[in-house]
Amino acid sequence: MIEKVGAVVITYNPYIKGLETLLGILINQFSEILIVDNGSININDIKKVSINEKVLIRPLESNLGIAAALNEGMDYFRIKGYEWVATFDQDSELFDDFVLRFQELSKENVGIIGSYYVDRNWSEKDAERQILTYSDYEETTYVITSGAFVNVRAWNMVGGFDNQLFIDWVDWDINERLVLLGMTVYRTKDLMMRHQVGEPINVPEYKKQILFLNNRLVRDHSPFRQYYIFRNRIIFLTRYRGVNKVQATIKSLIAFREIFILPKGGSKFKAAWKGMLAGLKYDIKSDIYYQKFLKQISD
Repeated sequence: MIEKVGAVVITYNPYIKGLETLLGILINQFSEILIVDNGSININDIKKVSINEKVLIRPLESNLGIAAALNEGMDYFRIKGYEWVATFDQDSELFDDFVLRFQELSKENVGIIGSYYVDRNWSEKDAERQILTYSDYEETTYVITSGAFVNVRAWNMVGGFDNQLFIDWVDWDINERLVLLGMTVYRTKDLMMRHQVGEPINVPEYKKQILFLNNRLVRDHSPFRQYYIFRNRIIFLTRYRGVNKVQATIKSLIAFREIFILPKGGSKFKAAWKGMLAGLKYDIKSDIYYQKFLKQISD
């Protein structure tokens, strides 16, 4: 059994009531909780709901991105000698006995153990249908950071989360590197939480059919997020799927079909376009961070 398990919560202008609920759950289950705040304007409110001997706040001067904030939190627990740390978004809500269930899971040569989630915006029918697809054990590189238990030694071995990605694709990127290093990444329905990915929007079925979206849930993200979604998709595909510039462009243009049905789509289209162009400039051979990792696994 792991004697101490830490928790890192990344905040950025959080909904205080939701954060307070999350902290109440974490305090009862984790040895220590570190909040890494990315320059929130409501930092004083965060401090008010974080008054507990188990909770420490590390405020950053500005928004350095989720990757940098996660690395800050992970390094804190590394220095304190923790072996495993769970990472959370500010709006996640755990199901019962989260840490106790983690203690019972296989950890041999494991880099990350992830959770399944029930999105707050799903209907009861959608949630029931989705839960039926969840597995006791699924090896996958699509584990999200929120609700994930991270092996501190493994995190350190792969060079941590990639700060240059800033926000989107940060989780899938580190999963891929862990697997390339020979470690296992998996998720299990023994670990469940409530979570929210973007803002879902209702799209008429005929529009989905025209755009070949069919049963896909369409989620809205800000222009800021759209930039990183489109930029980092190309970086990810270049690193781990071996796509060339032409293939990356085609995949990106296909992804644009969702932008056309989002509210205030003009600004989001512009941001996504800029992100795609920035991604197409990515040169894997000039990426010092990733080349250092490749050298590590080849030695």
